[in-house]
Amino acid sequence: MAPASARFTFSRLRDRAAMVRRFPQLIALFLVALPRLVTGQSLEDCEAAFAANPEGWNSCACFYRLGTSILGRDAVRQRLTDLLEEDPARPCPHFYLASVDFTAGDDPSRHYRRAATLFEARDQPKGAYYSHASLGRWLRGKGRYEEAVAELERAAAVARRLDDPRLFNSSTLEYLNLDLARGGDLAAIEEGFEALHRELDPDDWPELEMAVTDQLAQVRFRLGDLERAQQMLDRQAERYRDRGDLYGEATARYEAALCSLQDLPRPAVQAEARRRLEGALEVAVEAGNLRTEVAVRRKLGELTPGPAGLESLRQSLAIARRLDEPDALYPTLLALAERIAPQDPPAALQLLAEADPGEETASLLATGWLHRLRAAWSLEEPVEALQRSLLVLDEIERLRLRQSVARAEYFSLWLPAHQWLVGTLLGQAAGEPAAAMAAVNEVRRVELQDATAFDQAFTIGERMRGRILLESLGPEPARRGALLELAEVRRQLASDEALLIFQLGLWRNFYGRFEGGAWLQVIDGSGERLYALPDSARLAPAIEHFAGLFAARDEGQREVAAVLFQQLLEAVVDDLPEAVDHLVLVPDGALHGLPFAALPMASGEPLGTRFRISRVPSATLWGRWNGAPKSSHGVPALVVAAPTFEPSPEAEGAAWAELPGAAREGRAIVRRLGRGSRLLSAEEAVAPALQGVIPAPFSVLHFATHAVVDERRRQRSGVVLAGSGDAALLEPEEIAALDLEDKLVVLAACRTGSGRVLYGEGPMSLARAFFAAGATTVVATRWPLRDDESETFFRHFYDHLAAGHQVAEAVRRSQRELWQRGAPAAAWVGPMVLGRGAARPFPDGLPRSPGRWLWLALVLLLMGLAVAWRMRRRRSPSIRGS
Repeated sequence: MAPASARFTFSRLRDRAAMVRRFPQLIALFLVALPRLVTGQSLEDCEAAFAANPEGWNSCACFYRLGTSILGRDAVRQRLTDLLEEDPARPCPHFYLASVDFTAGDDPSRHYRRAATLFEARDQPKGAYYSHASLGRWLRGKGRYEEAVAELERAAAVARRLDDPRLFNSSTLEYLNLDLARGGDLAAIEEGFEALHRELDPDDWPELEMAVTDQLAQVRFRLGDLERAQQMLDRQAERYRDRGDLYGEATARYEAALCSLQDLPRPAVQAEARRRLEGALEVAVEAGNLRTEVAVRRKLGELTPGPAGLESLRQSLAIARRLDEPDALYPTLLALAERIAPQDPPAALQLLAEADPGEETASLLATGWLHRLRAAWSLEEPVEALQRSLLVLDEIERLRLRQSVARAEYFSLWLPAHQWLVGTLLGQAAGEPAAAMAAVNEVRRVELQDATAFDQAFTIGERMRGRILLESLGPEPARRGALLELAEVRRQLASDEALLIFQLGLWRNFYGRFEGGAWLQVIDGSGERLYALPDSARLAPAIEHFAGLFAARDEGQREVAAVLFQQLLEAVVDDLPEAVDHLVLVPDGALHGLPFAALPMASGEPLGTRFRISRVPSATLWGRWNGAPKSSHGVPALVVAAPTFEPSPEAEGAAWAELPGAAREGRAIVRRLGRGSRLLSAEEAVAPALQGVIPAPFSVLHFATHAVVDERRRQRSGVVLAGSGDAALLEPEEIAALDLEDKLVVLAACRTGSGRVLYGEGPMSLARAFFAAGATTVVATRWPLRDDESETFFRHFYDHLAAGHQVAEAVRRSQRELWQRGAPAAAWVGPMVLGRGAARPFPDGLPRSPGRWLWLALVLLLMGLAVAWRMRRRRSPSIRGS
């Protein structure tokens, strides 16, 4: 007899053999049960629902829900086809057969049109509405916008006739989606989605509310609000998972992964982005979501080097050709063309010729421009490639001008094309491939070999910097020809000035490709110089760390500041001509958050005490402000200080504190400048009073108060005046309407120079509104400023300004005095000069008016003389009669 262990082994083997023989049967049972497991329904359930109401407009909805599972789709399609053979006049099978085709990437237009006609003939308006709206959505995806508009108008007419809020909101959603696809005004579109979102109750209209949330997240992604967009999309993915909607889940997961891909290419972020993409691909394949599968395979192909990445791109293209939708096909063709261009130029050219999006849209072009530029420079000679590149930039400009208030946000999506082209030309100017400079650890001077390429890089850089602010100053500068040429910069630069233009891009991006690099162009009286810098992946974390230490007044900031100086400016400062003591900076990216003045030079002296420093958004704006007419103003200053306001708990999450130092600061400025300077304070400092006084010929407008900086909605920012709540804010539109031509504006309020940083434009700060009003110089703060420290700094500042010094020199002298007294950097580095730092409001100086101590001394002297005279009169008789 076999031992028990052997009997157990033989028995287990027999059981396994039986399972293997039954395996095909188990698989068949699983496939039959899977649709119920995925959707909670089976074909039999759908048959019963249809039989209960065969004439209902929505009687086939169960079949469509079942068809969202890829394993149930063919059976559902067959059953709907059978229903049409039984009665071709039934509209419901037409509608849902079209919906299954739409999801599968097939052409649904014939069935949608037939369904709309039949629904209308049967007086089933809801069915007609959804047929027209769904067809409009499909036509939008094909780029056939005029036809899409016609279908949406038919759907909207049905919604109005029914007076159905659900259909009306659904119609609004479709119009917003169409406007988004056509490259409409993103700010207006976001407001539209937000208003619609407020109207929808998830319990009443869950599917519609989710669709609106999806689109709102997409708009925020395009506006660069990545953190909130990713949070929304992660929540959406979980909600879709809970509802059993794998199709929607796959899309949400992919779009959340795109948010990660906008971050700096650090190893942890790269791993997270890949994990998200692979998760989205798994769900997309399971759901049969071909549109998301195309996009995910394309991104994974771009991220993966070698044959594996190429195969992923080819798989993406095969599915995109089946879908035949521009959103899927156009960027995939370009991505594959760029990949194969160095090895197979003819095939790459063929793909580029095929990549025609028809009626071009901003969303399509934004995904494809950079691919097209890279491919052009791989396939053509530099001269031809540059000409093609300039045509691409012209297209970007054309689409940018279609935006209104969101031009800066939307333009930031396209700037990588400019940055890549600038970096490529600077590499050409240096005589070496820019893509080879991936390991730059500190500033390194690059010898110029091609001056023409340097000039071209400068010109293209000006096409992306400060364009929105430039246009706010009037229509004339908006023309391309009004951008400053390098020769004009050389002419305008004074012998003591140097212009430093930064580009803080990436040497290698997420995909391992050259992304434009990090450069510093220096222009001064001795000529032009070029430096390669560590890129944003290296510098941005260090700057963020330094900013945290700086705000906390941590002594560790000194060590980090020294490293940043070495990485950014040490070689540059050594190369400057001896006469240069004014640095005009054009920062980029994370550099907008760097207090340059606090960086210690090799000698230990801070940069801001050695050099005058001013910041400008672009060389063109610097030239424009330099060339502004120098007006002569009769009254030195209008000062707004310590207005009486009701604390607002909504102001950046905290109440506005009282500012006793601001009141003293305002009185001190008026006393120092004298000659009719005016002070508005307490209840007097209301907007109408300010607006009424502004036309007077003041040289300086000074605010000593709070400021509110809303980085998401610039229009909700403002300078705090007298009043309560929103009524106390002088908002950007009101500021821009003031007449501040050639005035110096001083904003002694926290963070007035800060705001959301957009590529090409810099911080969308309150200072911009004052420039739009005509000011040419603004002293603002990017960092919090304590009340007492502000009072001290500006007392020094106005002493130097009244002595006849330039604005940037007055700031430098004030910073030096406080540094020499041992004050921490945070006490003096906050105020920074924006615009024309060489402005001199009082070139002849202002006499120092008698201070209160002088008057008091004079009074005491007179009193003493009076007492002495009285005493003498009393003594005189006794003297004479002795």
